[in-house]
Amino acid sequence: MARLSKGQKALLDQVMHENLCEAAMRVITEYGVDNMTMDKIAEAAGVAKGTIYNYFKNKDELISRTENAILDPMVKKINELAAADSGPLPKLREIARLTLEHFSRYRKVLVLLHESKISGILGNRERFEKREKIIAAIEKIITPAMQCGELHSFNPRIVAEIFIGMIMSINISKIISGDARPLQQDLDTVMAIFTQGLQAGKEAVHENNI
Repeated sequence: MARLSKGQKALLDQVMHENLCEAAMRVITEYGVDNMTMDKIAEAAGVAKGTIYNYFKNKDELISRTENAILDPMVKKINELAAADSGPLPKLREIARLTLEHFSRYRKVLVLLHESKISGILGNRERFEKREKIIAAIEKIITPAMQCGELHSFNPRIVAEIFIGMIMSINISKIISGDARPLQQDLDTVMAIFTQGLQAGKEAVHENNI
């Protein structure tokens, strides 16, 4: 059998990681985190159980990497949006839409991770660093807009934290409560409050979106 080149092996490893993480998502969705086993993962992925241990040390590492597989594409896309050639408010609206849609897509898996006793293990530095990357991307959008007078001048770090904090609070609340409120309603409300504030004036926040 011909030996694989380094590039071929790296590609095969990437495909296998993705396959195993996707299998883990399916198993978690069907059985929950506590009832997830390596045997079930192997069956869902169509591989031998021993194959999993070539890529993950144990169940906890597989769960952590599965969460990364959910969050990393979102972080990457947010950074791409931050670097795009468009105005700050359209960028922020797209980031808000992306984040709300992404959490809605993986809602059931995230609910089960939240409810599981293992969810506390996942609240590690890696998750904190992802949050910091998102905040940094938002800062890159709002800082030049403040400098040129397009947005009011505040501490950009605090503004970025408020923006992402609103979105994450909505996602967490919907995960816990099971609220099926339309995503578009959440998006419109976030952007209206963020850009117009709560105080009624000439351009009041859209009442139907609150």
